[in-house]
Amino acid sequence: MMDMVQEFSCKTAGAAGCPFMVRDENTDELVRIVQQHASRFHNEALDKEEVMKNVKQV
Repeated sequence: MMDMVQEFSCKTAGAAGCPFMVRDENTDELVRIVQQHASRFHNEALDKEEVMKNVKQV
């Protein structure tokens, strides 16, 4: 069984001017990538729950 691909994009999370988007089958990896991006580019520290609120299956 293949894992579902998940997607996070800053636009759907409310940062309309940011083109960042990531897709990954590994939830922990996706969360880590989003957290790094949020810290580096938006000066925000997001926990896993905050990230997952804006993740969709694709």
